Amino acid sequence: MLKRHLPAVESLRFSSSDLAGGGSEGGLLENELPPALFFEVSTRRIVSYVFEADRSANAGRRRHKGGLAPHHLKLAKAMLSVRDHDSVTLLALSAACGLSTAHFAREFKKSTNFPPHQWALLNKVARAKDMLLRTTRSIPEIADECGFVDHSHFGRWFKRATGLTPKAWQRLRRKTDPRGVAIIRRQTQNNAGGQRCA
Repeated sequence: MLKRHLPAVESLRFSSSDLAGGGSEGGLLENELPPALFFEVSTRRIVSYVFEADRSANAGRRRHKGGLAPHHLKLAKAMLSVRDHDSVTLLALSAACGLSTAHFAREFKKSTNFPPHQWALLNKVARAKDMLLRTTRSIPEIADECGFVDHSHFGRWFKRATGLTPKAWQRLRRKTDPRGVAIIRRQTQNNAGGQRCA
């Protein structure tokens, strides 16, 4: 119906008094538009006006689609990055973000692709990888430093994440990463030099 009267609709410019039927020209109903078309045009104009106002009001804001808001995700990751993440409960995480437990868990997984507990363990594995490359500490020391219960718990999670045991991963990476080897050599030389002075 609108297509048939498109030229008449295009020429319409009206104010709120025109919609009410007042105005200098006697209202839109007298501009050769059937009542149904008048209603459709009026509704479209009002809807477009509302959406334009909403769009311009939100023009400066960046919309976040799915998952936790960035500040909630940062807070949750900080809470889960503590050495003993097992003491941080899902209830505490959701309360800190002001969300229900189920909603927090669902949105955290949407943001990180992992549930909170698994993300925390994988984060510990990432920290352990860095320590395996850049320090001369033993695997049990690294496991303790990263907050794993023991080195076998560390080994299970490390193998799940990388497909290799920590020692095999360390050997492989040290062969292929010249920076890691150089850092290890410097630390070994510094440790040896420090022991001579003592």
